Amino acid sequence: MRRPASTPLGVSPDEKGGRTPAKSPTPENDRSANENVIGSTVPSKGRKSPIDPKAIPGVVPASAIEPLLKLTDLTRVLNCQLRTVERLKSSGRLPKPDLLIGTGTRKSPRWKPATIRRWIDEGGAE
Repeated sequence: MRRPASTPLGVSPDEKGGRTPAKSPTPENDRSANENVIGSTVPSKGRKSPIDPKAIPGVVPASAIEPLLKLTDLTRVLNCQLRTVERLKSSGRLPKPDLLIGTGTRKSPRWKPATIRRWIDEGGAE
């Protein structure tokens, strides 16, 4: 008796005994990958996402949020060395950070770009 040939991975036998490539799960084939995703960029069979981020009051899309500035970012904005920015911060001539990230003694200060713009418009560290 003849033993059937094993089917290689990713290939499925068709009705005539030939082999056809198996369907891979793509966004069009696998609807569950896109269900209930806020602001999904891949449409699920032509339908819109069930949740529209614009319809939720007070929700701002991530693309509209300005990134917070670190000490190294301030060196580029002010065109000076990191040590100069650290001195401005420790002497109190730099505005207070809008956010401190971290816990304990290792807190990293972050500033909103508007805070730094306002500080520069007011005269900076004069």
